Amino acid sequence: MVATMVAGSAADIFVSQIAPRAGVVATELLHLGPLHAVLKARRKGSLGNLDPVLFALTTPQSILWCIYGSLSGETYYILGSIGGVVLGMFYLMTVMRLVKDEAQVRRMERFLLVQFVAIAAVVVTSISHKAIATEAAGVVSLISSTALYGTPFFNLRVMFATRDASSINRGFLAMQIISGILWTTYSLFVFDIFVIVNSVVSLAFGLIQLVFVIVFPKPRSVLLVPDEITTPEALGHIVYSRMEDEQDEAIALENNAAAEAACSTTSTPTTSRAFRVKLAPSYVGRTISLSGIDTGDDVEIGDDHDFQTPVAYDHLLMRGPDTVDDDDVQVPILTAHS
Repeated sequence: MVATMVAGSAADIFVSQIAPRAGVVATELLHLGPLHAVLKARRKGSLGNLDPVLFALTTPQSILWCIYGSLSGETYYILGSIGGVVLGMFYLMTVMRLVKDEAQVRRMERFLLVQFVAIAAVVVTSISHKAIATEAAGVVSLISSTALYGTPFFNLRVMFATRDASSINRGFLAMQIISGILWTTYSLFVFDIFVIVNSVVSLAFGLIQLVFVIVFPKPRSVLLVPDEITTPEALGHIVYSRMEDEQDEAIALENNAAAEAACSTTSTPTTSRAFRVKLAPSYVGRTISLSGIDTGDDVEIGDDHDFQTPVAYDHLLMRGPDTVDDDDVQVPILTAHS
């Protein structure tokens, strides 16, 4: 009997005190999840695999949960969200400066506008109708959170096509699953329907994303193989594609001289040649080296770059993104083709 009472008391303490406090910590760590990737993007001046739309949802969602926690008298909700307001603003300012895709910019603007209009409406309503405002804050918070946790699924088609789930932030995902478990436990105890649904949805989305990460892991190195060689009469380019997806154009070397050299029987020309390197969007921001017999020329690639080398060259070096692998991968170029 005593053992049963002790066990019951311990369970109550865990559900009512330990779970919400651990949930607060996990949620704040969830907000810290993308920090390393965002700081790296700031240093490189490129988003890389970061999905900017994610950060258009982080700040408004955190503000909404702070409002809901304040109106409902739940301190844990406020403590678990306030860090997201501060960090979310930092993330948002960073990605808005770096994002170059106009479609993504417009999507971010729409998300931000809708959410801040909802925030304003809840705040105004709370002045005279607190109960209604509390319910509205709970509903809007739930919708915003669902959109946030489901953001990676916007790229679902791309993930299937490229068999690459690297756009899913691993740190964010881990904390999403942990916080989902903890908040589900606590919300069942206080029986807050908005938090119950939000926690279950967060956990479910996290587990689905985990499956994608396991099934479609990012290769530790980028292996490129010759895919298409044009004749000197054409514009002249050499296309290299990833082994994992041969339709994904990675590098195009555009120059008649380069194409002529590629089609000749000599694999390593010894004369100075200039040509342009173009990268597919998924490769923009990586470091490409045109490496010669005696020296190499490292440059940071943007959308394209002209190379001029005074020495013979026999391969490219492609360095994988720092978040995955820093090892150099030698890519043979200008191999003899008939």
